[in-house]
Amino acid sequence: ALAGLFNAFASARAALVVSALSTDAIMGSTAPFLAEIHSLRGHRGQIVAAQAIRDLMAGSEIRESHREGDTRVQDPYCIRCQPQVTGACIDLLWQAGRTLEIESNAATDNP
Repeated sequence: ALAGLFNAFASARAALVVSALSTDAIMGSTAPFLAEIHSLRGHRGQIVAAQAIRDLMAGSEIRESHREGDTRVQDPYCIRCQPQVTGACIDLLWQAGRTLEIESNAATDNP
């Protein structure tokens, strides 16, 4: 179970990298990843995911190349909701980790 959990966390990290690359590829806005948005919502995984995407995109030449004069109103929902979706997965993985920690340290009469 722990090996599966570690693999799932690796997949979540990979998803965050793909999120940042996808946003850069469409020359997307970083506004949906602002800390204030996610802090107000209050989900820890979402906050962490948005921060990771911001960190990965920091200094992006692609992002800077279209910051001025972009006439699009907003990016597709599948780009804007990445912190909410991946963050929910991270929250579940943390919960699974807490359960596995309790179980791995528990006393049991089952041989």
